[in-house]
Amino acid sequence: MSRSPFAHRRAANQADFAGPDADREAIERLARSARLANEQRGGGRVADEVLQRNTLLIEAAQAELDELLGEVAKLRGVLGNRKKVAKNDGCDVDAIVQALRLKKQAGTGGSEPIVTRHRMVGRILGLLGHPLGTQFKLFGNDEREALGGDEAEAAEGARH
Repeated sequence: MSRSPFAHRRAANQADFAGPDADREAIERLARSARLANEQRGGGRVADEVLQRNTLLIEAAQAELDELLGEVAKLRGVLGNRKKVAKNDGCDVDAIVQALRLKKQAGTGGSEPIVTRHRMVGRILGLLGHPLGTQFKLFGNDEREALGGDEAEAAEGARH
């Protein structure tokens, strides 16, 4: 993308409005605003016991989090190794992960949203004329399920 022939003029005009010390003025304005906000909250003066109590609570929570993050890192390593073993055994790891994700999703919210989305994908593929959308039992279709086996095939044949 090329620059506008007037870009240099625009930059010069904006610099004229900003003034020579625009950055310094902006920093001073931010510092002044922070100082005023701090004064409104009590001037930044907190009792020592309150400060110490909160520091110790935060330190303990941070230590616990660091410990758990170490465990997470170890478990991610184990998971990665298990995926490598499965891949070396000839398994489709992506399909396994997707199936486990769907299993978890169905366990928490039921399978209806998953089935509805799956059918919608099949419908869209059919509308696009993609071969996957015409596969007979790949994507459940209400019309196909309502009809029996021979009737469904007849309906498919009549449609094409």
